[in-house]
Amino acid sequence: TNVSMWIDESGDTTHFTIAGRYYSEVRQVVLSIDSSTQAFLVPNTEHGMPTGWGELVYLKADGSIVHSEMITPYIGDADKDGRLEIYDPRTNTFSRLDPETGRWVTVEIKLDSLKK
Repeated sequence: TNVSMWIDESGDTTHFTIAGRYYSEVRQVVLSIDSSTQAFLVPNTEHGMPTGWGELVYLKADGSIVHSEMITPYIGDADKDGRLEIYDPRTNTFSRLDPETGRWVTVEIKLDSLKK
């Protein structure tokens, strides 16, 4: 599947190819250390793709579009604050995306919010 994404009235466009997968929808998610919103391309479940497998698309502060493949079953709103986190069971840590660097940054989840 060939994908092209762009911002209305902008010259920045990103192109990428998804080999062997079909995406049925695009969902807005907040998965970052800041308040920005990302888009997650969700694969068709009928094709047997695992949960948490898709393409994550987001904007950097300079307005450029970035995408990366994300594969993890450990995605959710652990602290119920409306922003998603990625859990790493090997290190017992949670992380969120830093849109400027494209890196996953460890975040502290308040234990009080997990008990509710």
